[in-house]
Amino acid sequence: MKELLAEFVSISSETKDLEGVFQVQKKLHALLHALGAELRWLDPEVEGYAPGLLAKWPASARNTKLEPGVCLVAHADTVYPKELLKESSFNEESGMLLGSGVADNKGGLVIAYAALKKLFDEGKLKNTKRPLYLFCSSCEELGSPAFQTFIKEFSLNLDFVLGMEPALPDGALIKKRRGNRYYRIEVFGNSVHTGRDLKEAANPMRGVALLVDLIEDLKEKHPKISASLNGIKGYPFKFNMSSEKIEMNLDTRFDLSEDIHAFHEELSREIASLSFKSPDKKHSGRFSVEIVDDCPAFDSGMPGAELLEVANSFSKVEGKKVSFGDGLGSSDCCYFYREGLKILDGLGPRGGKIHSPEEFIEPESLENRASALAMSLLEL
Repeated sequence: MKELLAEFVSISSETKDLEGVFQVQKKLHALLHALGAELRWLDPEVEGYAPGLLAKWPASARNTKLEPGVCLVAHADTVYPKELLKESSFNEESGMLLGSGVADNKGGLVIAYAALKKLFDEGKLKNTKRPLYLFCSSCEELGSPAFQTFIKEFSLNLDFVLGMEPALPDGALIKKRRGNRYYRIEVFGNSVHTGRDLKEAANPMRGVALLVDLIEDLKEKHPKISASLNGIKGYPFKFNMSSEKIEMNLDTRFDLSEDIHAFHEELSREIASLSFKSPDKKHSGRFSVEIVDDCPAFDSGMPGAELLEVANSFSKVEGKKVSFGDGLGSSDCCYFYREGLKILDGLGPRGGKIHSPEEFIEPESLENRASALAMSLLEL
């Protein structure tokens, strides 16, 4: 398993590196084909992304009742561009496996494949109670914009969704995830020479100051919403010149859709009322707001008997209690969510430092979690 993980990690697959992402998908395609899967390439619904991949194994022929399926959810892309790619390595001092995307989500991919291979080798992969699927996105790190329609429609064919994202820091499985909504906010002014013509500048930095105050005020009024401004860029970036435009991201997280809707309404209304002018009052600035990613929250509620048994299987194999927890970020499982669908995420490796150069996993969690997942797939 470590060798396969090292091979996946060695492939640069930042979301917009289409060749690298597709290379991971093709490698996975070959592995799943050898396990007898029915395979389907998924064309992106919007341009600029690599294909997705869907694998299927029918339920046991003895199961005459048509049951909705069980879907493993993973992704081939990472956040790392080629220049930041770190090969898989073993740290003798910590005993951890390191590498770009080693936990998110290439470790999860390897665990999913190993569980399916274990069932295949034991002759049990086609003896499951329900059809099994594996969906592998090419753009999860950007909110899977290329497959959101497919995911929404495909979820109607499912009874269970098992996400292969990394476990929570204590190894817990994830029964609930916050949603996120990302805004792109642009502040427009006019670019002038700051030595000669400063009085004519409707400087967008003044608009940024107004925006920061507004977001802080909204955070107090909407305490259930997490909000942060980041990724500020100015255009043009020149010495002696004020910017014509400043662009930034507003990152919001929420538990309930009604909370983000209320936040959005007030944000839209208040930004429309903001204004700033040049010192000579002859030039005005303006704001533009666009939603660039809108991921719902999911909350399966108290886990039912089937998901409790999944946690029990993980506890038995790992030799320590595996409980349930809440994820603060989103994943593709959020897009699958609908009433009545049972979702459990975090079945990937134990690890940490996700999305950082120090990303790591506990090596033993690969084998342990693959074995536990195989047991769970048979039970479900």
